[in-house]
Amino acid sequence: RGEWHDRALARFIEEPNAVQLFDEIKLLLPSAKGALENVAQLYLAFKGDDGDIYLEEELLYRPLQTLAPLKMVDQFFSIARDLCNGLSSLHRVGLIHRDLKLDNCGIDHSGIAKIFDLGSVTSEGGNVEGTTLSRAPELFAAGAKWTKASDVWAMGAVLFAVRTGGD
Repeated sequence: RGEWHDRALARFIEEPNAVQLFDEIKLLLPSAKGALENVAQLYLAFKGDDGDIYLEEELLYRPLQTLAPLKMVDQFFSIARDLCNGLSSLHRVGLIHRDLKLDNCGIDHSGIAKIFDLGSVTSEGGNVEGTTLSRAPELFAAGAKWTKASDVWAMGAVLFAVRTGGD
């Protein structure tokens, strides 16, 4: 609560290149040209006392996992549209989320669905990280790299989980 009441911290899951990181963070800031829609707002990036890099981002009102299984079709389509728009926004500026899953999506105070937990975002495909429940099949191969297509697969898994409540 207090000054941090609407903010969350995301820690990078692998040590990023510092120069590349801050170039990519500029793309996530709301002042960037064509600000990202349906993606949690980023406020700040900093290096913690533990040496890890953190992102201070918007804390969403309700995680999507609390709504699953979502039986109301109109609400499901609204959420699906918002999340696909968010993923499209990330991809449009050349970023890949790499950890899309039900608990990294939520609803803000206005009822808009957004993608959050930007601690795995990168402009390069990068190593396979994050949960296996929404991982595309090709990512289980040795030496696989995460791609925009992998993000799209993960979004499908998220939408399936929202609609059915299943993993």
